[in-house]
Amino acid sequence: MNGRLDHQAALVAVLDRHPALAVAASGGVDSMVLAYVAHRFSRAQVSVMHAVSPAVPLVATQRVREHAQRHGWNLRLLDAGEMADPDYLANPVDRCFHCKKNLYGRMAALAGGTLASGTNLDDLADFRPGLEAAKNHGVVHPYVEAGLAKADIYALAREYGLDDLAALPAQPCLSSRIETGIAVDRAALHFIERVGDGPGRAPSGTPHHPLPHHRRRRLPRARRRAGRRGARIARILGARFLRTLRSRVRGPAALPAGLGFPARSEGPSVTDFVLDWEREKRTGVAEAVLCEGKSVAQVDAILGEAGDRRLLLTRLDEAKHAGLAASIRAVLDYDPLSRTAFHGAPKTPAVEGAGIVCAGTSDLPVAREAARTLAFAGFHAPIVADVGVAGLWRLMKRLDEIRAFQVVIAVAGMEGALFSVVAGLVEAPVIAVPTSIGYGVAQGGHVALHSALATCATGVVAVNIDNGYGGACAAIRILKRGA
Repeated sequence: MNGRLDHQAALVAVLDRHPALAVAASGGVDSMVLAYVAHRFSRAQVSVMHAVSPAVPLVATQRVREHAQRHGWNLRLLDAGEMADPDYLANPVDRCFHCKKNLYGRMAALAGGTLASGTNLDDLADFRPGLEAAKNHGVVHPYVEAGLAKADIYALAREYGLDDLAALPAQPCLSSRIETGIAVDRAALHFIERVGDGPGRAPSGTPHHPLPHHRRRRLPRARRRAGRRGARIARILGARFLRTLRSRVRGPAALPAGLGFPARSEGPSVTDFVLDWEREKRTGVAEAVLCEGKSVAQVDAILGEAGDRRLLLTRLDEAKHAGLAASIRAVLDYDPLSRTAFHGAPKTPAVEGAGIVCAGTSDLPVAREAARTLAFAGFHAPIVADVGVAGLWRLMKRLDEIRAFQVVIAVAGMEGALFSVVAGLVEAPVIAVPTSIGYGVAQGGHVALHSALATCATGVVAVNIDNGYGGACAAIRILKRGA
């Protein structure tokens, strides 16, 4: 066998010792090639895990997503949580230990198998406190066990035609560009990436001027000095670091006074979210995520954080759904009409009681959002469609069916007359959901909303325009309280 096949055979033999493997992929050449080999050649059940973080360049996250889609990986994005760890943010000598402690702890809880890293033989000669965290969490290092060094991994990448990976330089995280003793914060990391120190790219039109990479092998000496020099060292390092940044910045970007780094122009961090898993216990209605206004990366990260737990997604349009990682799309129950998706094990809609009365075909997306929200909660809610008041006989023909519902969600646009008509014919409470369907003086649903609020029929409550989700949540609360 040639060298490449020897290396591949040795690596696959190591991988095959594990029935299930989760490869921790940073976006660098080592972990990405490991994920490729594990997925393509090993007998293990393989998943790939990637932490979305301000310390990880956006280009690295995008690279992981692109390769996962190209090669059919079972990809899982998650927030490792290191930005909430004060030990990490303090940026001590062993910052990498605290980073990996959070990373591997979160991944191990979700992996469902052995966690594998891209550590290779060359890494063992460097000062890498993260290896201690890996040991604590039972992480395996297949390259080390197979005897592969960095050059061998680059050779494999070239042999497999992974040209983009074969051309990648070494890629330390963005936090490694901040000298020891200077606190890590989001703004600093965003600024470092913005001025071109993000591995693998420089901003458009900006020369790439790498910032000095602090040599972690020398840091134990700095740790010994820290006890004698204390805050003075931190101040010196801070001033030196800011001078270095200023010397690298090109163009109009400038550092304001102190440590006020310019905000990242790409928008909010993908990890700026907190999921409310206790909501159903408190309110009777489970956690849901409004996808409108969120980026694809943010939705990916949220679903990675969710793990196997159930989550309802609303306002997830087709373009955003198509942009999600293929492995995430594969586990979503997606309905394009309502723009909703179910994540996690489905519930069988078995509880009767709610019904949806929909004025026109154009109102169906909102009606479907209500029906899907109810279904996610385990309620079966049939839609009585196209029974608007322009043809009152259609509504009267199905009146007996409507009167059997314990709660009626009425969905209508235009003049919104359906709300009053239905409420005058049934005993059940009526939840009015005005829609934006209409033109001219209909004013995007405002007339229908005013009609619901001004109705003389009793027992009508209203939610906001196009809020099928809100109408369904109101129905869920009513039905649960009456059970």
